[in-house]
Amino acid sequence: MYRNPDIFLSEHRTWQLREDFISGNAWSKIDSLNALVLVEQDNHIQQKWQYGISELEKAAGWIPIEDADFSPHSSWIPEDIINAWVGGIDGLCRPDCLRLGSLSKNESGKWGIRYNGNHSIYDNTLRKCREVLEDQWEAYADEIVYYLNMQKQRSSYHDTETFNREHNDNFKNYIANHASYREELEQKYNRIFNTEIGVPVKTYPVYLEGWLDNSKTPKPHQWQSVHHLYREGKGISALGTGFGKTLTAIALHALLKQTGRAHQPRVAPGSQQ
Repeated sequence: MYRNPDIFLSEHRTWQLREDFISGNAWSKIDSLNALVLVEQDNHIQQKWQYGISELEKAAGWIPIEDADFSPHSSWIPEDIINAWVGGIDGLCRPDCLRLGSLSKNESGKWGIRYNGNHSIYDNTLRKCREVLEDQWEAYADEIVYYLNMQKQRSSYHDTETFNREHNDNFKNYIANHASYREELEQKYNRIFNTEIGVPVKTYPVYLEGWLDNSKTPKPHQWQSVHHLYREGKGISALGTGFGKTLTAIALHALLKQTGRAHQPRVAPGSQQ
């Protein structure tokens, strides 16, 4: 079983077929197995888990951030990266946006200003100055805030569609030129949007230990029957005449034996085996 490339050892130390193992949340499995590898003393188990990690990573794939669909409007982008981009000299270079605090979202996800200290500001609605407290969130009338909130630009100098397109491109270029932000967003994007692996259809031949004639490997339809019966632990192989029920049954028995799930047949008392 340790040598079989189509049988894997799960984080729970149970044997699984490829379809069961290479499915579901890939990065959750990878994180669990990486943690187990660090403390495992048995080299055979370590190697089997490392092989599983490698196969999970290949199946999940990896999307470079340049090929990802994201913008500053994406809810999973950390606020500190947005602030660095807005105020950075190689970003929008808008430190004036931050003169009272930092850009921040409120409880409903709307962008505004989070004050760093107590301030007195002029309220256009009240037409007088009023006090705001430290860490208090306020709506902020600014073209960047309108953009982040996906609002229409209120200045006649800005066409909203053009403004949005230019700032989306500016943000992506900013991320591409900052290695730490690029790596952080690439990791987050793949772990959020590129992690779920569907159960694949069995199309490859499987190696079965103890199979005398290597040319006789189950065909895809036969292996699907084997896989179904193996997973369910019971059932009927309803393959038609000439579709290989006998070969399927032998393959199933070999696999059950190989994974330690085969049992000796029960013999009734007084009968001959």
